Amino acid sequence: MTTMIISDGRPPITRPIKTKRAPRTFSRLIYLTALAGLTFNALAEPGDDIAAEMTRYYLSTVESCADGQRPAYYCSGLMIKNTRARPGHYAWNPGRAAVSSGGTSFIYLRADTRFNNPDANTLNGFVFYPYGHAHPPIKKAPQVLCAFPLTTWTHKRDDKGCGDQFDTSAVETSCEALNIHTAEDWVDDHLKTDGNLRKQCGFREVSGRFEEKGAQHFYASLKARSLLLKNSDQLEYDTFETPNKLRLSTWAENPDSLPIMAFFYVDDPYLGSGLAAAQQDQLDWVVENKRAYTPIIKITYPATMKEHAVFTFNQADQRICPTYFDSSRWVLKESKWWLVVTPSACSQAVALFNSQAASKELLALHGADAELNALAPGQSIAEQLQCLASKYRSAGEWNLAPWRSAEGLTQAQVLAADCQP
Repeated sequence: MTTMIISDGRPPITRPIKTKRAPRTFSRLIYLTALAGLTFNALAEPGDDIAAEMTRYYLSTVESCADGQRPAYYCSGLMIKNTRARPGHYAWNPGRAAVSSGGTSFIYLRADTRFNNPDANTLNGFVFYPYGHAHPPIKKAPQVLCAFPLTTWTHKRDDKGCGDQFDTSAVETSCEALNIHTAEDWVDDHLKTDGNLRKQCGFREVSGRFEEKGAQHFYASLKARSLLLKNSDQLEYDTFETPNKLRLSTWAENPDSLPIMAFFYVDDPYLGSGLAAAQQDQLDWVVENKRAYTPIIKITYPATMKEHAVFTFNQADQRICPTYFDSSRWVLKESKWWLVVTPSACSQAVALFNSQAASKELLALHGADAELNALAPGQSIAEQLQCLASKYRSAGEWNLAPWRSAEGLTQAQVLAADCQP
């Protein structure tokens, strides 16, 4: 494809357009009922794809994966880690307690194990891909050490959070050691303790290395919740108000690969929103640590047993865009090359435009172009982009003058110069 270049009376000069597939401009709530027949390729934005994918995994209530040889978390459901913001600490790195115990806590959300907001004091965190569907595939994921049908204060249990509960006089052990291998047996045992969450046993043989046995025991931990929901009105209420609990082996800081599918936040009517913390996590992950683009998804937990969880991608929630430009081309005017760019839908909607990330994208596309090097570059692309995003966010095209310099100028002075310092 070619385009006409402005030539001021001289013969027209043509240069190929550098372009990307233009994404759709919509951002919408992904409702469960609308997604039953959708394929991921039907949605254009990476965040929309992830919201749809999360919904699909949530709705999938399979008993096992890989022909019964892998637990259900390899192909269905969502493993969710709630985190709290701490200065100088990346959210995906294990905390002191996790390092000390060797285990870290997750919850597992699926349509047949639904619950309302699992931790009203935690408003954000991250979500793992099902292990068999990680993008890109990973060779070694954190091992799932044990699964409890209901939360059980695992930070007060020994054996990496899977063993004896410190707050009881009895000695808690694994379900397998008690000859409990089915959901029915687990419910019978749990009711004998009057539903004491601290005294419940956890299934220990739930990792992929146990193959068929691991798949059966993990599903038993899920089915046990379904049985409790059908037992009595009180047990139904208590179970819905109480999430399950998984313990995963603690990983090292900043591992080469970690199957993070999305960062998430929730809105709480009393405690506020976790969006700002999720935006910081996304910025840390993508920009500071140079990882692949990972979207922020809003999770709305069901308020009643008749409702489902909802996963929402909104461009305005993002701190980083997957791409900042749909296309870019060189235009020659008054003997100087201008770079004309078409901002992406995300660029025009994202709450805080990241000019550094946007300028890196353009330099990756055009850093070796002769047009860029025809005149000494002024090192002001980031400043011009920040100005253009501030003044002309909704414009269909932005004009950049790479030779102009912003050295010694404040952003206010760049704005006063109408983005052409």
